[in-house]
Amino acid sequence: MTKEYCIYCDEFFDKSLMNKEHIIPKNIGGELDFFIYVNAIKNSVLGSKIDKPYTDSNTVKLLGKDYAFTGHSKSEVPTFQNAIITDTQELVNIFIKKNKATVYKRKSKNSPSWKKELNQLNGKELEINGIINNEDYVRFYAKLFLATGYYLYRDVFVKNGYHNDLRTIMNSNNPEKLFNDNAVKSVIYYSTLSRDPFIKVFNINENIFNGYHAIWSSITSNGVTLGVSIFGNIALTATCKISDDPKPFDNGNMGTLILKGLKDNDRGLYIKTMRDVLNI
Repeated sequence: MTKEYCIYCDEFFDKSLMNKEHIIPKNIGGELDFFIYVNAIKNSVLGSKIDKPYTDSNTVKLLGKDYAFTGHSKSEVPTFQNAIITDTQELVNIFIKKNKATVYKRKSKNSPSWKKELNQLNGKELEINGIINNEDYVRFYAKLFLATGYYLYRDVFVKNGYHNDLRTIMNSNNPEKLFNDNAVKSVIYYSTLSRDPFIKVFNINENIFNGYHAIWSSITSNGVTLGVSIFGNIALTATCKISDDPKPFDNGNMGTLILKGLKDNDRGLYIKTMRDVLNI
């Protein structure tokens, strides 16, 4: 039986035990035009443990509120799920589109479903969940970089990249300690701290990737870095180094830029060489 490699586990499995992994989670606009094969059980565990805390965070929800993404159930993803009406303790979902908020209560055993505009709640207080800490952010980016490194470079990444470091960060309860103790080479940086040469693009035009998720690799004499900008937003942009040695990765293109369209009329996947992007 055919065996497939799983970058999340660093192991080979029977193909029957693998499934397609949305490198960008489906509920924030990821689709199966940008995927890798991974172990199905590990994929499910990481989806709940790592993807969900990130995609359910207030910042990510608010930045994605106007795109009307759907999850695996094909239904529209709420901007805020399981918010609480304080005085009644009812759980509700909140949908926000074009600055208009709709509150939806699903039918339960003792109460019917209902849908109201926010102003129809007569000033009732809502408690919104979705606070995320730095560790959850870092683990999410480590997972995304691990998948992207394998998507772009396959065996070259496995043989020459810091995939073990990214896997360690992804599975760590305290990734910041790994960075502080210099226990890993593949440190994940937010955009303000990154030395990735492509970050300067944002300094010129912060709206350059508006309407897209942007993922890229940069190959320089100092090594290979990966970067990602969720929603093309500087606040959700991070980078990391995946190798100090550019030679195995260098195909003359200086890296790759992947743009994933998010708008209804533009959900495509666009892949360009960094040489073309920088007009060199």
